[in-house]
Amino acid sequence: MSVLPTKCPPNNGLSQFRHTALSEERYIRLLRIIRQVTDSISITLDPFPLDQLPEYEALSYTWGKATEEDNEYDNDDPGNSHVITINSATFTIGENLFDGLSELRNEVEGYLWVDALCIDQTSLPERASQVLLMGDVYSSANCVIVWLGKETPEVASVVWLLDHYVRALDLKVPAAEVVQFLGISNQEWHNLWESHARFYRRYRWFHRSWVVQEFILAKTISIRCGNK
Repeated sequence: MSVLPTKCPPNNGLSQFRHTALSEERYIRLLRIIRQVTDSISITLDPFPLDQLPEYEALSYTWGKATEEDNEYDNDDPGNSHVITINSATFTIGENLFDGLSELRNEVEGYLWVDALCIDQTSLPERASQVLLMGDVYSSANCVIVWLGKETPEVASVVWLLDHYVRALDLKVPAAEVVQFLGISNQEWHNLWESHARFYRRYRWFHRSWVVQEFILAKTISIRCGNK
């Protein structure tokens, strides 16, 4: 894997964050994003027993890059790394997670669960024990936020089809009359579906089998792509 440049602010003498061991197996950590006007991301991280959790949301995303590009050698490359602060200490995360937190920080008011931050990834015993709690984590969350990544040109076509084509289906418009009902040409119709297919091919979240659990167990789901 190639070494990519790190985009981060100076650490101003802050120490590097280290997770404190959880006191019991059925504990998880939840985070809060501190609202601020700068581009930097600061969070607080606190442990809670699984049977006494406050209301929270859970994030579903990909660790590596958000999208797959043609002829790219390593699509699991996390891209540029970014430094955030956790409990006033520095911590490095990947590009896609940083983009998601940046987009959500002024919207998520309460607690949030994010695996890369709430689980000590350097501790194999903790990782093993926390994996056993994933069903509880996602089923207990008020909402699972699916962060696909930054917006790509294909998103506009997907949103258009959701707004217009789905309405035509609800109105039971015959298939042969859909294009006329929508007021577009056959070529525009074709282009919309080509773009729709590229959308699902490009975003890596749709290619990961482990997201099925996160999707199925969710009480409610919010799928985010950029600010859409």
